[in-house]
This record gives sequence, structure tokens and C-alpha cells, in this order.
Amino acid sequence: PWKELDHKYEHENSLEHFHRHSDGWYGGRVHFTASLKLHGNVSKCSELSNYKIVLDRPELGSSMRLSRQFSSYAIVRVRVSRKVMNKARSTLITFFSQRFLLCGVIYRVFYAKDSSIFLGATNELFEFLPSLPRHARPPPPTFMDFLNWHNPTRLNSSQLMAKWASRFALGLSNSVPGIDLDSNDFLVIDDIGKADNAHYSAVAGDSIMMDGCGFINLAAMKKMCAIFHWDTYPTAIQCRLAGAKGLLIIHPDSFTNNFDAPRVWLWPSQIKITYLNSSPMPKAWVTIDVLRSSHLCCPSCLSAEIIVNLADNGVPYEVFLGLIRENLDDIVDKLLAWDGPAAMLELWYHVAKAGGVVAARKAWEAAGEARMRGLSEKDEEDEDEDDLESFGDSPQSTAWWADELSGCPSSICETILVMLDAGFTPQDCPFLADKMKNFARSSVKAYLKHPRLCYAAGSSKYLIKV
Repeated sequence: PWKELDHKYEHENSLEHFHRHSDGWYGGRVHFTASLKLHGNVSKCSELSNYKIVLDRPELGSSMRLSRQFSSYAIVRVRVSRKVMNKARSTLITFFSQRFLLCGVIYRVFYAKDSSIFLGATNELFEFLPSLPRHARPPPPTFMDFLNWHNPTRLNSSQLMAKWASRFALGLSNSVPGIDLDSNDFLVIDDIGKADNAHYSAVAGDSIMMDGCGFINLAAMKKMCAIFHWDTYPTAIQCRLAGAKGLLIIHPDSFTNNFDAPRVWLWPSQIKITYLNSSPMPKAWVTIDVLRSSHLCCPSCLSAEIIVNLADNGVPYEVFLGLIRENLDDIVDKLLAWDGPAAMLELWYHVAKAGGVVAARKAWEAAGEARMRGLSEKDEEDEDEDDLESFGDSPQSTAWWADELSGCPSSICETILVMLDAGFTPQDCPFLADKMKNFARSSVKAYLKHPRLCYAAGSSKYLIKV
């Protein structure tokens, strides 16, 4: 991450801060993480002294809005182990209510979710430090300015405290900055109520028919396509824009799509945070931050919710067991098909697909944009919407690293692919045959541990209410 940090300091005085520049570069991609641990010798005098924060090595990964606005160093994530979480919660609250001094900068906790605590840099000074260190560039804001920049308390006083706190997840989402809009180019349209399909300016939450899905015109989507080098522009994107979240789909009106200027239409139910309509608005608020784009996946796997739904509506359990047997037979048969004119080529493909080698390589090359490009190996149904678990988890593929002495790849699937590339076959090479046997066995064990009911005729896609 050191080269990225050097690049960041080169742009610290620019007007764009660390948002997307004309050359395509954007900041906020260096993750600073730490772990909370217990001291070996437990002190009976003060429970707070039993904890210690151990810093991890910085890593290059995905970006998020808060780190693009305030720089990567301004956000530190602290992971709390399950062993520590099982201790008294009140002690943890007292511990994290303190100020934390790191490299001359004071950090304060501003958000917590599950086992992750997020610290934000402030401009507070310590007793023996008369000024901020030189590396704290750009200078961090006050703690209240930091909170109000993301979710102004006066403009959002109607939010419940739990809702107000949860909105920080919008600024911590794994996202990629797209095109910039003028403040007049994203419009708010009335929600549609279910009473008589009429438009209402204020509709009750349980009566909203278009919750979470706005519109974007063709000009904006084509610009996004050019920036992200998509093969074709998608029909929908999941994104963040100002204080809004959700999907944007291509506007159904062909006349509206003829506008040359990029434009977005949002439903009031999509807007989670209200900002002051100033001119000009901060770049972070008028940039479309893309989380993922729509793409068709075929074949698809049945999620846990769909399985429960089907079973509850009378689908016999034998049908699901039959799918599991078919999936297991398919895994084994493809890895044991060694005869035929193109058998080795097909075997290479099946091993690479089963081991996720190609996807891992592409995700590594994407450098934090894997989810946006549809290259993430994580199942979308197993992924939380804001994807906070990916913070600090940079894509790592063992495919790139070989043993220093033997030169053998570190993963079994990579070893098989390298040997197949060199012309070896399982019939003639006992070593390769043994590797294939172990790989087939591990693939079956992995499926039985986390079964995914794949349906050959199925596909996965976004669905919206119309």
C-alpha cells in the first residue's frame, strides 16, 4: 500500500480531495486495521488495563466515501474477538469511550457493528503535542464536524437514535466512485402508494410501492460504462448518491433518455440522510458511488430463503435431496472425465472453475473493484448490503505465489493447472492423479459443509416492484 499512500499525499491539496480524478485515480483504498486483545496478565486493579489494541499491517483494498473525503488514515477499524466480546459489555463501552492517540492523532469511536469498531481521526491535541503531525494531511476535522458532515443532526432530527447511528454504514460501504452530477441533475419524485396507485408526497412506509428503486437516464449510464470499461451498459446499478441508497434502473421513458446531460430521479423513500441544498455541493454528495452492477448469472443456486419458501409451499424434501445428489455427481464426474480428444482442456476448465482460480485472479487485478465488476467470490445472498465485513479484507489469491524452493504453487488447484499446462495427464503421472484425487475429495467435503443447491435451468438477477 505504500505506493498508494505516496500517490495520496501528492493529491492532498487538490480540490477533488481523494475522489475520482480525471486520470481515473481515486483514494481511500488503504485500510488501517487493528485488533483488540486481552493482556496475558489480567490486572485486578483496573479492568480497562486488561485490553490492548494491536495494529495490523496496512493493506490495499476497496474504497469508501468517508475515506475518500477525509483520507485513508482518518478511518481505523478495530476487530474485537469473540473471546473479548463474551466479557462484560459495559467494560468494552467504557474502554472505547476513551480517546485513542495514534501517531500523534487522536481518534474517537463513531460507529460499531457486530465485532467491528470504527475510529475516526479528530483535530484534538494531546497535552504534550502542540500541533498535529505533518503526516496528518489533510488535517482532520473536529469530531462534531465529522459526524455532521455525514449525517447532520439538525437536518435529520426526526431520525431515531438507532437509525441515526446505523446511517454511518452508508459512508463505510465498499463502493467505487462514478460520474459527478450537478446538484440540479438528481430530482426527487413523489412516492407511489398502494391505495389507488396515485402519487403521494408523503406515503406511509408500509404502503410504498417503489421503495429502493429510482431511475437514471441513458446518458449517465453510458458515461458510467465508459469510466468502468463495462462491455455494455447495465440496466440497473446498486449505488449511493448523496444521502440516498438503493437501485437505479434505466428510465422507462424513451423521451427522457434523450437528454444529453446525466440525470437521476430518486424516490423520497430512498433518501436516508437529508443534506443542506447548497451550491456547490461537496463532490462526495454529487458522485454516484457504485456498489455493484446488474448481471445475469446462469446457472444459479437456490438461496436459503427460496428453499424455505419452496418447502413451505409443498415442494417435497426428496426434490432438494435429489438436487444435492445431482450436484455431487456433477462435481465428481467433471473431475474424473480424463478420456477424450479435448478431455485435458475440459479438465483444466473444470478445475479452474471449481477452485475459483480465474475469479480470484481477476478480483486481485481489479484491486478493490471486484464486487462492482461482479468478480467477488462471496455469494450475494450471504453478503450484507453495506459489505462492512470486506473492510480490511483485500482480495488475496495464493495463485500468484509459489514455493521458494520447489517452485510449486501453494494451492492444490493451481498445482493441477500448472501440470496440465505442461502436458502431464492423470493417467500417466501418479503425482497428478493423487492431486486430482485430493482435490475431488476436498471439493466434495466443501460442498457437504456448505451445500449450494445449483439448478441448471435457473438464473439470478435483480427484481423490482412495478
